[in-house]
Amino acid sequence: MSNLEDADGEFATKQLNLKEEFQVTVSPTNPVDYEQAVDPVLRLASQGAAVVELQKLLNQNGANLVVDGYFGRATETAVIKFQREHGQVADGVVGATTWAELRKVESDVYIVMPIYEYYAETPVWRYRYSNTPNLGQGWKKSGVGFYSFAKSQSGTIPIYQYSAQNPWRYQYSDTPNIEQGWFNEGVAFYAYKQQAPNTIPVYQHSAQNPWRFQYSTNPNIGGGWKNDGPAFYVLAAKPV
Repeated sequence: MSNLEDADGEFATKQLNLKEEFQVTVSPTNPVDYEQAVDPVLRLASQGAAVVELQKLLNQNGANLVVDGYFGRATETAVIKFQREHGQVADGVVGATTWAELRKVESDVYIVMPIYEYYAETPVWRYRYSNTPNLGQGWKKSGVGFYSFAKSQSGTIPIYQYSAQNPWRYQYSDTPNIEQGWFNEGVAFYAYKQQAPNTIPVYQHSAQNPWRFQYSTNPNIGGGWKNDGPAFYVLAAKPV
């Protein structure tokens, strides 16, 4: 079983502690947008949470910035490029007009939700992943395994949930038809197929007799599970 901190409360909120130390509260049951405040005017040398959001929005529109919350030359260059492409005054200053255009292009950026890890022990160890905080049905919750996207974002792909019986087992894949006795139950969540800025890999671990799978940001979970490599990439965030 993964050593994950348990997440209590059906309607309890979770905080994301991003690598760039930008925090946001999300609901386990209802994925929501990052909280939006009045957008400040940003320019070279600005810093803080608003710059983090700006950099993410720019990345959603084709930039490749390090999201560090500091408005440096690279961010300024990306702003100027965006302004030129959208018919604005290309001065590198992010005011109301530029903010509005960024949100118009991608108004639902970074809608995230926690994916909980569940396990069953008999007749063999098995794992299941769901955004439902209290799954029941004989499954025990380990805690939050990782954070994924509730809906399609720029650059993401659907991750399908597959099931097999005797005993019930689950597999997650970006392939819409893996066959081999697995039933496609539909899209479970959205993630990145390739490494992107501020993402981390979720590894697929497998065991046989019967075939079953575990998914973890930890590449070495041990216990006889074989690391099959990254299955997909998710937002670089963790519960705090």
